Amino acid sequence: MEAGLAPALLEASALAARSALLGGAAFLLAVASPLARRLPAGQAATLMAATQLFLRLAALATMALAVAQLVAGQFGAVGVLLAAAVPLVLAPREGPAPRLALVILGFAALVMVLGVTEGRLSLLQPGSVTLATLLREAGAALWMGNLPLLWMLLRPNWPASVPQAIGIRHAGLMLAGMALVAAGLFVAAPHRTLLFGPEALPLLAVTAGFVLLAQLAAGLRVLLLLAAGRAAPAGLWLPRLRCVVEIELLLSLVLCGPIVALFRLGAQGLEPAATPDLAALVPRFGLHALGPAETGGLVLLLIALLAWLNRLGGAPLARFAPLLLLPLGLGLAWGAQGVALALALLVIVAGLAEAWVVFRGSAGGPGMVLPFAVILGVILVLAGAPPRWALLPCFLATLALLIRWAELRLPDRRDGAAMALAWPVVLGALGLVLVLAHDS
Repeated sequence: MEAGLAPALLEASALAARSALLGGAAFLLAVASPLARRLPAGQAATLMAATQLFLRLAALATMALAVAQLVAGQFGAVGVLLAAAVPLVLAPREGPAPRLALVILGFAALVMVLGVTEGRLSLLQPGSVTLATLLREAGAALWMGNLPLLWMLLRPNWPASVPQAIGIRHAGLMLAGMALVAAGLFVAAPHRTLLFGPEALPLLAVTAGFVLLAQLAAGLRVLLLLAAGRAAPAGLWLPRLRCVVEIELLLSLVLCGPIVALFRLGAQGLEPAATPDLAALVPRFGLHALGPAETGGLVLLLIALLAWLNRLGGAPLARFAPLLLLPLGLGLAWGAQGVALALALLVIVAGLAEAWVVFRGSAGGPGMVLPFAVILGVILVLAGAPPRWALLPCFLATLALLIRWAELRLPDRRDGAAMALAWPVVLGALGLVLVLAHDS
């Protein structure tokens, strides 16, 4: 394992667990407890049971990772371990519990504060980097930390008005989170020279791209909730809503890649720069020697071309185009080692998932593996020390995956047709970048 990668993975995992805990506690206070007072007993029990399960799992994960940090010599994690035990014990089993929810939220917030400061509360000075980090991470927790819980609550077979009410309340929580993130960026503005450095800026740029996609998805989710019941029956808008939340979840996962890389850089010491070198973010393009990346790009271009032929109805066999990922993955795995071998295996897994989709006609079952295979591959690339030219392919791969996933998951045939037209375009752009991009 590369130097510094294990501590960065541990730090990022601990951050994800703390975000889930704080997001779940805020959900309990702002969404679950108020709605449980208004819902019938059975629906209220379902809502509270899912929230309690999510809270306890988040608390257990936070405590387990705090123990791992203690083993690694980070003794400030003792406070996190103790504070996370309170939500684990107090998570309500049933019924509305606003006062208890407030206590749980207080301890979840304490977990976040202790995790960011590593127990050194004196670091929380006005205008400090630590304060900016705390605001950003707390905001991200309210925005994305509870998305798995929201997705869980969109699945039960209950009246459409219930997921609509849950979604609207969660949207308010999300807006509060976005406001905290914006406040964190404002506080961090005087320290921006650290992020303008030649190593941090590319990661910051790709992170901003993923966040922008997440904001677009969140805006679409709010529009669906506001139009629910008026523009379409529940059998149409609710699956659309689930698909959008799944896309947001995938984006929250892919953000782990640059976050891990930024943790590594932070531990090594960031090199400041007075102004950002934006030109360095654009890779140079031109023909060069054929290698694994270029071969993969050519295959993706072929898949995109065949997908277009399939949409136009001119080549019946073109619907099998995604199966070309299987020989591509096998070829990339030949003689590969380390991260390259892991990426090749993920290409094979994605090919198997696409094969299931092609022959079964749906994304259920093994087809559900597809997004995780692609996202994990992007995370592996971003979490390492990728060349700058690789950042644009990572972004395009994520975008292509999201469009493909929407094509497979959206219930309306017109929605799927629109995504089916967009997917080959982005996939072809990804293939072209892989073929032509050079180190800048």
